[in-house]
Amino acid sequence: MVEPASTISGAIAKALSAIKDFPLWFLIAIALSLIVFLSVPEFSGAVSQEARTWITVAAVTAVIFAVSRFGSVVASHLNSYHAEAKTRRNVREERIRRFDLIRYSTVYMPLFAQLFDTYRNYTLGTCA
Repeated sequence: MVEPASTISGAIAKALSAIKDFPLWFLIAIALSLIVFLSVPEFSGAVSQEARTWITVAAVTAVIFAVSRFGSVVASHLNSYHAEAKTRRNVREERIRRFDLIRYSTVYMPLFAQLFDTYRNYTLGTCA
């Protein structure tokens, strides 16, 4: 009896979901072991040509999974770096804003008050 396509695709989806969560070191180890198995004549001579073909397919697949997992790790680190950089930038902007507020309240407000007093005294005629 042939299984329905939805059952097979569901199983493949579950397997790929599990494989994508494998640690990077494990995927690299699988890929390297399969490549070494194909490269060493004593190992590759122990299996038939058809098995070597499937081992080659498995090695290429393992390399693709390892590269994809490496890309996801790099993307994750880049995202966290950008988030931290944005936080640092926001903190720096807030510090500058507070510094400007302090400068305004300690320098410009008293200066404005003094200039306003001078203008008021001048317009009222109480200026000496």
